[in-house]
Amino acid sequence: MKFPALREFLQNSVMTVVLLYLLVIVLILVFSSSILGGMDQNTIGEDGISLILLLAIPLILIFSLGYSFIYVWRKVRTKHSTYRFRLRLVLLIFLIIFLVSLPQTVLSLRFVEMVFNRWFGPDVGIALDSGLEIALEYYSDLNRELVDIGNSPYFSLSVSRVSQSPERVWKELKSQFPLIEGVQLLSPDDLFVFGDPRLTYSRDDLELISPGLIPKRTVPDFSILGYMKEMQVSGIPYRVVLYRTIPREFDEHARNLTQVIEKFKQFEEYDQLFRIGLFLFYAIFLVPMLFLGFVVALVISQRMIKPFLGLEDATRRVAQGDYSYRLLSREKDDFSFLSDSFNSMVKELEVSRRETLQTEKVSAWQDIAQRLAHEIRNPLTPIRLYAQRVLARLDDDEIPQEVIRKGMNRILVEVDNLNSLLTEFREFARQKPPAMEDLNLRKFLYSIVEVLEESNPGVVFHMDDLQENLYIHADQGQIRQVFQNLISNALQAIDGDGVIILRADLVKKGYSVYCRIQVSDSGPGIPDEMQDKVFNPYFTTREDGTGLGLSIVERIIHDHKGRIWVESVPGEGTTFYLDLPYEELYGKDTDHR
Repeated sequence: MKFPALREFLQNSVMTVVLLYLLVIVLILVFSSSILGGMDQNTIGEDGISLILLLAIPLILIFSLGYSFIYVWRKVRTKHSTYRFRLRLVLLIFLIIFLVSLPQTVLSLRFVEMVFNRWFGPDVGIALDSGLEIALEYYSDLNRELVDIGNSPYFSLSVSRVSQSPERVWKELKSQFPLIEGVQLLSPDDLFVFGDPRLTYSRDDLELISPGLIPKRTVPDFSILGYMKEMQVSGIPYRVVLYRTIPREFDEHARNLTQVIEKFKQFEEYDQLFRIGLFLFYAIFLVPMLFLGFVVALVISQRMIKPFLGLEDATRRVAQGDYSYRLLSREKDDFSFLSDSFNSMVKELEVSRRETLQTEKVSAWQDIAQRLAHEIRNPLTPIRLYAQRVLARLDDDEIPQEVIRKGMNRILVEVDNLNSLLTEFREFARQKPPAMEDLNLRKFLYSIVEVLEESNPGVVFHMDDLQENLYIHADQGQIRQVFQNLISNALQAIDGDGVIILRADLVKKGYSVYCRIQVSDSGPGIPDEMQDKVFNPYFTTREDGTGLGLSIVERIIHDHKGRIWVESVPGEGTTFYLDLPYEELYGKDTDHR
């Protein structure tokens, strides 16, 4: 699975760094506010959208980070030098981020732990519990005072005169018990209300209330405590209710104190879970920073490596013989000196190469002319001798027919040798450009070996290591001439009895893939001093050889943009290696081991 657009964006866009930095800031602000607000309102995790974003965005960043890292690692495993530098730079930035973040994280966690220990320590819990106990005790004291007043003899005595003088009853009660803020007396016939009317119940409600402490009621300005008792006044049953109020602030403070105690107990219960969550909180926000560092490393490495990649490509093209290639650099480029130095070097190499080629061309033609003259002179000598012998016998009346026939036959043989020599020289000098086509290597070599096997029954041909689906891109006629020549030389080396091995492999050299073909024989081998000369024109170890066979083979392989060389161990055998380009058919990015 490949994402070239994403990879290109991550590697080359400076805007990526800016966007990711802004994203990290927004994440920190939004999620920190959400989490802190949720802690205050005890609603952490209730906002589904925030929770999904909090988990999804880091996961997306982790996926992108992992994908990019795996891509770089795969390039490193293929021995791609530029990506090894990138990986080192990424790891270095990761290390810097880790070293910078580690003390800050440790100090932050330590500070938070110290603050929580100070704010939520045992002393705070004891103080909160004590405050709640004081509030409850105060509330109990207020209710107890109501009960004591209602059960006091003086209160009963004062109430017993209610039918005679109600106003006097209230004055006596208020004078004796100033804490009372209201009293209600309900009989079957009457309902007396004393004090603040906001404190009282209706007749119907009073009839439903059971004797004893009445549950607290809350009105906008205060809360009401009440106590009801039943008593007989002059034989008439009365339901007497006493009222007093407490400030509303007391209720609010008590409620706040209760909530704080609940939160404190909740924190104590989830203390370890909260610490783990706090650590994960830091980890979640560390992921964007690591991803930001990764992208920064890719951007920086891309900008640093780009001039070197251009230089690498340029050196490769020069190595392939293109001396016209020049590097272009931007104005005010920090690495423009490399381009200038390279262009100057290539220019000097081009001039030197032209001079060297001219010198080599003259030297080569001089050598060929000398060798050709030598090869022509060899057959001319016997031709001259036989011609002189025939001329010397012309005056004889009878010239033996055998002498004439033997001389003419010898002359024809030497002329044929000259003609063969000149034909091979013409083929060597006028080699046609190859007409490339796709060839199945196994079938192609088998068609050559099949013919030779019949005429060489004592030779064993091994072709088991040739893949059935391996193709090469070559000129069929020229490459057939190459293998016919190499196999013929191998047959002559083993003298009709031995083993010839044909095999092929795919090899990778730099960024190029080649098909390496081997032709091995079990012959006596080639002496070390001769191995460097086997491809020279007119070099041969056979009396009937012209010395142009391997030179033509080397020329054909060179025209196919390949390479040929020989390795031989005297007494063990000889192997010819041919490297033919494979990437022209399958592309540069083909992964072969």
